[in-house]
Amino acid sequence: MSEELKNENTETSAETTSENDTPDFEEQLKQAKQDYLYLAADFENYKKNAIKERSELVKFGNERVLRDLLEVMDNMERALIAHTGEETKESLASGVEMIVSEMRGLLQKFGVKEVNCE
Repeated sequence: MSEELKNENTETSAETTSENDTPDFEEQLKQAKQDYLYLAADFENYKKNAIKERSELVKFGNERVLRDLLEVMDNMERALIAHTGEETKESLASGVEMIVSEMRGLLQKFGVKEVNCE
Protein backbone atom coordinates (compact mmCIF):
# COMPACT_ATOMS: atom_id res chain seq x y z
CA MET A 1 0.00 0.00 0.00
CA SER A 2 2.77 2.34 0.79
CA GLU A 3 4.25 1.69 -2.61
CA GLU A 4 0.96 2.52 -4.31
CA LEU A 5 0.81 5.84 -2.47
CA LYS A 6 4.33 6.67 -3.60
CA ASN A 7 3.41 5.90 -7.22
CA GLU A 8 0.29 8.07 -6.99
CA ASN A 9 2.28 10.91 -5.41
CA THR A 10 4.89 10.63 -8.14
CA GLU A 11 2.23 10.73 -10.86
CA THR A 12 0.48 13.67 -9.21
CA SER A 13 3.79 15.44 -8.84
CA ALA A 14 4.60 14.87 -12.52
CA GLU A 15 1.18 16.17 -13.56
CA THR A 16 1.58 19.25 -11.38
CA THR A 17 5.01 19.95 -12.81
CA SER A 18 3.68 19.47 -16.33
CA GLU A 19 0.77 21.82 -15.64
CA ASN A 20 3.13 24.43 -14.18
CA ASP A 21 5.43 24.24 -17.20
CA THR A 22 2.60 24.57 -19.72
CA PRO A 23 1.86 28.26 -19.05
CA ASP A 24 5.57 29.02 -19.37
CA PHE A 25 5.72 27.31 -22.76
CA GLU A 26 2.53 29.02 -23.83
CA GLU A 27 3.99 32.37 -22.80
CA GLN A 28 7.17 31.64 -24.74
CA LEU A 29 5.13 30.63 -27.78
CA LYS A 30 3.04 33.78 -27.50
CA GLN A 31 6.20 35.90 -27.23
CA ALA A 32 7.77 34.13 -30.22
CA LYS A 33 4.66 34.77 -32.31
CA GLN A 34 4.68 38.43 -31.26
CA ASP A 35 8.37 38.75 -32.16
CA TYR A 36 7.67 37.14 -35.53
CA LEU A 37 4.86 39.60 -36.25
CA TYR A 38 7.09 42.57 -35.36
CA LEU A 39 9.89 41.27 -37.58
CA ALA A 40 7.51 40.62 -40.45
CA ALA A 41 6.11 44.17 -40.15
CA ASP A 42 9.63 45.63 -40.01
CA PHE A 43 10.60 43.70 -43.12
CA GLU A 44 7.52 44.91 -44.99
CA ASN A 45 8.39 48.50 -44.03
CA TYR A 46 11.96 47.92 -45.22
CA LYS A 47 10.73 46.64 -48.59
CA LYS A 48 8.40 49.62 -49.03
CA ASN A 49 11.19 52.06 -48.17
CA ALA A 50 13.61 50.35 -50.56
CA ILE A 51 11.08 50.56 -53.40
CA LYS A 52 10.43 54.23 -52.62
CA GLU A 53 14.16 55.05 -52.53
CA ARG A 54 14.76 53.22 -55.80
CA SER A 55 11.95 55.08 -57.56
CA GLU A 56 13.27 58.42 -56.26
CA LEU A 57 16.75 57.52 -57.48
CA VAL A 58 15.40 56.78 -60.95
CA LYS A 59 13.27 59.91 -60.89
CA PHE A 60 16.00 62.31 -59.76
CA GLY A 61 19.13 60.41 -60.85
CA ASN A 62 19.27 62.06 -64.26
CA GLU A 63 18.85 65.56 -62.89
CA ARG A 64 22.58 66.39 -62.94
CA VAL A 65 23.05 65.16 -66.49
CA LEU A 66 20.01 67.01 -67.75
CA ARG A 67 21.04 70.25 -66.04
CA ASP A 68 24.45 70.09 -67.73
CA LEU A 69 22.85 69.27 -71.08
CA LEU A 70 20.63 72.34 -70.75
CA GLU A 71 23.76 74.49 -70.55
CA VAL A 72 25.01 72.98 -73.81
CA MET A 73 21.59 73.55 -75.37
CA ASP A 74 21.70 77.21 -74.32
CA ASN A 75 25.07 77.60 -76.02
CA MET A 76 23.71 76.01 -79.21
CA GLU A 77 20.81 78.44 -79.24
CA ARG A 78 23.22 81.34 -78.78
CA ALA A 79 25.23 80.08 -81.75
CA LEU A 80 22.09 79.99 -83.90
CA ILE A 81 21.17 83.52 -82.87
CA ALA A 82 24.69 84.70 -83.65
CA HIS A 83 24.53 83.01 -87.06
CA THR A 84 21.43 84.94 -88.09
CA GLY A 85 23.32 88.19 -87.60
CA GLU A 86 26.09 89.53 -89.81
CA GLU A 87 28.71 87.24 -88.25
CA THR A 88 31.35 85.54 -90.32
CA LYS A 89 31.74 81.84 -90.97
CA GLU A 90 34.81 81.77 -88.78
CA SER A 91 32.98 82.99 -85.70
CA LEU A 92 30.18 80.47 -86.28
CA ALA A 93 32.71 77.66 -86.70
CA SER A 94 34.47 78.82 -83.54
CA GLY A 95 31.18 78.77 -81.60
CA VAL A 96 30.33 75.27 -82.82
CA GLU A 97 33.83 74.06 -81.88
CA MET A 98 33.34 75.47 -78.38
CA ILE A 99 30.02 73.65 -78.08
CA VAL A 100 31.54 70.37 -79.28
CA SER A 101 34.37 70.81 -76.78
CA GLU A 102 31.87 71.50 -74.01
CA MET A 103 29.86 68.42 -74.97
CA ARG A 104 32.97 66.21 -74.96
CA GLY A 105 33.88 67.51 -71.51
CA LEU A 106 30.38 66.78 -70.30
CA LEU A 107 30.48 63.24 -71.65
CA GLN A 108 33.87 62.62 -70.02
CA LYS A 109 32.52 63.99 -66.76
CA PHE A 110 29.92 61.22 -66.74
CA GLY A 111 32.37 58.48 -67.70
CA VAL A 112 31.76 58.23 -71.45
CA LYS A 113 34.96 57.41 -73.32
CA GLU A 114 35.74 57.84 -76.99
CA VAL A 115 36.17 54.66 -79.04
CA ASN A 116 37.96 54.53 -82.39
CA CYS A 117 35.73 52.98 -85.03
CA GLU A 118 38.36 52.46 -87.72
